[in-house]
Amino acid sequence: MVTCPCPAGAAIVQRRQDRVWQQAGIPPKFSTYTLESLARIDGKTGLVDALRAWRDSRSWLLLWGPPGTCKSGAAVALLRERQAEGGQGL
Repeated sequence: MVTCPCPAGAAIVQRRQDRVWQQAGIPPKFSTYTLESLARIDGKTGLVDALRAWRDSRSWLLLWGPPGTCKSGAAVALLRERQAEGGQGL
């Protein structure tokens, strides 16, 4: 299926992305996380570069580390990018 590039089609795409986001079960405190916002955090540029490299691979991803090291934020940022491309995830 191809969405019409007109304003009505764009509205349909936005409603779908909003619905998918709501169904993803992401806590509200993570609602603004993106790879760009993570890259602006001191010391996280390398993480973002690694996530972008992973995104282009076909391998599994395991995020681990102590609390507060952006594991959840990284997962949400990747999910947002996936959704922006028309994909879904939980």
